[in-house]
Amino acid sequence: MKRNTTYGLLAASFLTVLAPVAQAATVTNVTGEVDVKGHVTGICAVLIDGQPGNSFQGTIDLGELAGADGKLAAGLTGSTISGASKSFTVVCNSATPGVSLSATTMLGDAASVLTGYTKTVNYTAKLDLGQADGTTKTFTYVTAGNPAATTGHLSAPLSGNTNNVTVSVNTLATNGSLLTAGNYGQAGGGTGGVISITITPV
Repeated sequence: MKRNTTYGLLAASFLTVLAPVAQAATVTNVTGEVDVKGHVTGICAVLIDGQPGNSFQGTIDLGELAGADGKLAAGLTGSTISGASKSFTVVCNSATPGVSLSATTMLGDAASVLTGYTKTVNYTAKLDLGQADGTTKTFTYVTAGNPAATTGHLSAPLSGNTNNVTVSVNTLATNGSLLTAGNYGQAGGGTGGVISITITPV
């Protein structure tokens, strides 16, 4: 009788160990998120033959500066001078680019100047920039007195059109004396006559 009881208890214990209660696996969704990002650096560049660069150069040739009386030609004193401009294509990806404009007085190459003569010619440099909203932002700089550079910002992004930046010269002025013969401006063999432009992606 004792042997049967012991055997029964052992068998019950063995079954308890080998047969635990089964549990169903819990199934849930797995979610994830991957962010994609990038960056565009603010740039301004001039396109020359379709290739980007960081500088442009040109020459505005005013031709003969003196009129028949030897003084500054009247046709050069107006606010618009035919042919006195150069255009360039500039791309700039900022909202309102910054602009700086300055210029230097045009001087002749004569070593000395006689009484009643001059070799100094001042002018107004003009910078027109086409904007994406269809308007034009204009900056001007008068060389007389060598003032600080004219600075400011566009009121809209720079246009993506070709020849959207135009540099021109107008309103030439002297002290009223006769012009000394010679070459005027750095590009002609004299000195000065340099217009400097900076466009910044700010």
